Amino acid sequence: MKFIDIVSKMITPLLYPFNPLINLMTMHVIYPFNTGDNVKGLVDATKDLVVRKDDVESRIRIAKRDGLVPTHQVGWWLEKVKNIVIEAEAIERKYANRRFKCLGGCSINCCSNYSLSRIAAEKLLDIEKFYAEGDFAVVGLTPAPPPSPPPVQEVSARPTSSSPAVESKRHRSKFSFLSKKRTPSPAGQEVPAGSTPLPVEQEVPATSTLPLVVDLNLQVALEYINEDGKLGMIGIWGMGGVGKTHLLNKIYKSLDGASSFGHVILVTASKECSVEKVQEALVKKLLLPEKKNDIDSQADVIRNYLKAMSFVLLLDDLWGHLNLEAVGIPFPIGVDRKYKQKVVLTTRSENVCGLMKVQKKIKVECLKEEDARRLFLEHVGEEALNSDPQIPDYAEQILKELDGLPLALITTGSSMYSKKDPREWKHAIDLLRKSRLDDVELADMSNMREAYNAGHGLIGDLKAVCLLEAAGKDHVKMHDVVRDMALWIMCNDGKNKNQCVVRAGVGLEEAPREINIWFEAEQISLMRNRMHAFHFPIIPCPTKLKTLLLQWNELSTVIGSIKNFDALTNLDLSHNSFDVFPIVICSLPNLQYLNLSQNRIESLPDSLRSLTNLKHLLLRDNKIHKIPDHVIGELKALEVLDIVNCYSNKDLSYLPSLFKDLESLVNLKAVGMDLQELSQLKRLAELSFVPVIFLTLYYFDESSSLSLPISSFTNTGIHMNLSELRIFRTKLEQIKFKSYDPRFNLRNLEKLSFVDLAYLKEIVCEGLVPKDLFPNLTRLEFSYCEALENISWIVYLPCLRILEMSECTTMKQIVCNDQNNHVDQNVAEIEEERARTSPPTFPCLRRIILSFFKELIDICDPAISFPSLESLEVFKCPNLKKLPFGTHTNSGKLKSIKGERAWWNGLVWADENLKSSLQSFYQEQYSIDSSVSYM
Repeated sequence: MKFIDIVSKMITPLLYPFNPLINLMTMHVIYPFNTGDNVKGLVDATKDLVVRKDDVESRIRIAKRDGLVPTHQVGWWLEKVKNIVIEAEAIERKYANRRFKCLGGCSINCCSNYSLSRIAAEKLLDIEKFYAEGDFAVVGLTPAPPPSPPPVQEVSARPTSSSPAVESKRHRSKFSFLSKKRTPSPAGQEVPAGSTPLPVEQEVPATSTLPLVVDLNLQVALEYINEDGKLGMIGIWGMGGVGKTHLLNKIYKSLDGASSFGHVILVTASKECSVEKVQEALVKKLLLPEKKNDIDSQADVIRNYLKAMSFVLLLDDLWGHLNLEAVGIPFPIGVDRKYKQKVVLTTRSENVCGLMKVQKKIKVECLKEEDARRLFLEHVGEEALNSDPQIPDYAEQILKELDGLPLALITTGSSMYSKKDPREWKHAIDLLRKSRLDDVELADMSNMREAYNAGHGLIGDLKAVCLLEAAGKDHVKMHDVVRDMALWIMCNDGKNKNQCVVRAGVGLEEAPREINIWFEAEQISLMRNRMHAFHFPIIPCPTKLKTLLLQWNELSTVIGSIKNFDALTNLDLSHNSFDVFPIVICSLPNLQYLNLSQNRIESLPDSLRSLTNLKHLLLRDNKIHKIPDHVIGELKALEVLDIVNCYSNKDLSYLPSLFKDLESLVNLKAVGMDLQELSQLKRLAELSFVPVIFLTLYYFDESSSLSLPISSFTNTGIHMNLSELRIFRTKLEQIKFKSYDPRFNLRNLEKLSFVDLAYLKEIVCEGLVPKDLFPNLTRLEFSYCEALENISWIVYLPCLRILEMSECTTMKQIVCNDQNNHVDQNVAEIEEERARTSPPTFPCLRRIILSFFKELIDICDPAISFPSLESLEVFKCPNLKKLPFGTHTNSGKLKSIKGERAWWNGLVWADENLKSSLQSFYQEQYSIDSSVSYM
């Protein structure tokens, strides 16, 4: 991927965090398509609620005949239910009376559907909440305690934080109760035994692997609980996420209905736990008289109720000492005469066990390596794991970071279920190593590589929820309906249509003249039009405009007054026709992102130094040969600088001054630039804190050989950051990469290009073999390398995904049988030994693109395998008569073989069965689909 793509696509998350948009779109985009289902669900739930309301009213009438007075809680519930039923019926009527219905009753009005669907969904949540709350144990004043043995109960002393759509306006209890499955009542109705909690520490879900580990601890805990001696206080401790809550729930389920205990009570404590909160929870669930603001009296009520029965109190997630005697728990805990009275607590700290005078402790440990691997892979799934040869290695790295913690293994494994791009797995590793598991939005990207991986992770998330679709190599697309919905949401649900204005690709020859657009908008996109000059409109007062996108026009000038556009922070003028830097934009005081790539600008103005807030300056593919001294150094906020040039520019006299400027910029995260001399490369390597992401080497002393001492780059900005290297337009006959230590390699290099090297005959790796020198190289490109004989050294590159070659006119075979002819003799012996033990292979190669080969007759020997190959594209290779495929080729991943019809018909097949098996993959193609262009 080009450096400009890295900047515009991968750094964008730093300026515009994607996650809020992902969350909003995921939540909102399905509403218009689920209107009918949401309304039907609302109608059905309303009927259920009305039935429950009628039952409650019948019980109240019976209670009144018995002389009881309805509780305030019941009265409040009935009043709220009456109102919410009226609201639900209004929604149903509005749905039935819609206009423009078609297709069996569906409406074509997307915005109307969205609004109605969202209201119905939110109201459904309210109705479900009121239905659950309507399962009253009593409807009159508090009756006498129920007879023994009472039912198993469970309560939570943890404060809740419901979402606005669910939380009611009345004063709610600060505790939520652990939910149980509904059990049939004697009358055959289903009634809930409690409501759903909102836990502070997530419980480890049940899996097919965890019980193997949990059962031993469960057996020990149950032995302690059922013991008839004086053992009363049991502690379960271990680090967060290790499975303590899961174990406690297993204990609860094991004791549920046990005849030896009258009550099994589960209380979730948390950091905010106090004597008062536990008392409140117990009183509510045990239906005991309430003594407000009187801890001692309330404790007496609880103690008098519990002292004459057997019970188990399960106290989860305790963070400190809790005075159970002050709560009202009978002491001493243990076996008192004929009653078993036990307390089981969970905590992260062994010290808490001491404070609570625990008599028996159970430590819950992290999983052992094999159990951890089994649990993680169970949640990742085989499809993701086998989608790329690199992913199993990344999975092992993640396992090492998670270190056997069950909750982390489950959560991370589940989140990686849809991740099939190795870069998404790299991003996960980055986050784990920095202990930032919550959200990429919290991440302060310290270098370009993290931002690059984060960008791929976010794109993967959007693709996983179908908000983006794959659109060929390195591209994605968005469905028109999703795009319209996204813009509608960005415009405050359509209430402010001018907040985000998009008039891209509509043939505009001048900027819109509507003043209200410029006055109200925060983002405006006028890209891909036909404007030759851009006039900033005259606005009487400051605007809100923050982002202006004008790329892919025919602009050569920017004029007009910009004094009222002070809020503008992002300006894209790339892919236009500027010969001169538009000086007027140097008056934008808050500008942070400026993209002038793909123009014809030759020099930078001295006034550029006034953009003191500028963070991104992108000048890729211009004709820049003059940069005033210290101008770049004055841009103290600068993070990204790209001045890579694909034009034939021999004048790099600005480099000495630029090197000094770069050395003074402390916020730099990415630099792309050109070099012509080895001395310049060595000087750049001395700038250890300058993160060089993209580097172009061209002309290079007009010598016939170039030796790149990779070891001299160790611990430099080049070694640690270089992602793309292009060697361009030289008279070199040989290029040699030298390194004798595996630590001294181009570890982060992902793309390597050799362009317009008419005299290049060979590429040599001295010291290290290519797989160790380029361990993460994913894309390799050759263009106009007319004297190059072969590139056999690329075999075994562990991560190579794309091989693109064009105009290598004398090459007859890409990978020859003697694969070590361009490798140092000592390391060649090692390679030969490995070749004897394993067949040569391109483990990750997915796409091969070949064009304009006059002499090419063979790609490689058929023994070489391509287990990951998805696409082969061939264009203007008249002498290539056979393909490098055997009967073992189709591993289930091959998707297409593209080429001219005459070429396909002229192929020679050693096996007709092979031709038959590959026939279905052939697609006629008249040109090469490549995103790379050379000048």
